[in-house]
Amino acid sequence: LRVELGEALQKQSYDRAAKLAQQLLKLNQQDNGSWDRLVRAQFGLRDLTGVKQTLEQWRRAVSKASTKLDEYTGDLALEEHDPAGAIQAWTKVLGVEPKNTRLLEKVARAERIQRHWSQEDAAWTTYIKVQDSAMARVHRALCRRRLHRWQPGVAAAARHDRGGAGRG
Repeated sequence: LRVELGEALQKQSYDRAAKLAQQLLKLNQQDNGSWDRLVRAQFGLRDLTGVKQTLEQWRRAVSKASTKLDEYTGDLALEEHDPAGAIQAWTKVLGVEPKNTRLLEKVARAERIQRHWSQEDAAWTTYIKVQDSAMARVHRALCRRRLHRWQPGVAAAARHDRGGAGRG
């Protein structure tokens, strides 16, 4: 079942994946991986009501839930146009996984949605400290432009470009 479930998700057969994940959960309610895959399938189906119910069931069923539970809680909050709630959930995960660049990027983008330029700048700066990338530097430079911090933004982007990163 696990192999079939993985294949269904990979092929974006979300209906099938959701059914397989539910079968696995009938066998073992404590399996974080099955909950994770069920939520991914429901997000793929754009079934936000199902996602919300599954997250609540997951929280009740598993005493030591994966950090994915909080990450998906944040993802759902963002889908429901609650970027502050999303950031709160993702920050909880970052307390455990401070170098998770996927979450740092999500936080930065949610801060941008709220027009919290200083917090967005801080998130991109943290991202760059963990993993320097042209994408992160460009986003931080754009953020700094919004803050009217022209020189630091341009200088940081130029330093990265001279280093050769980001060139196609």
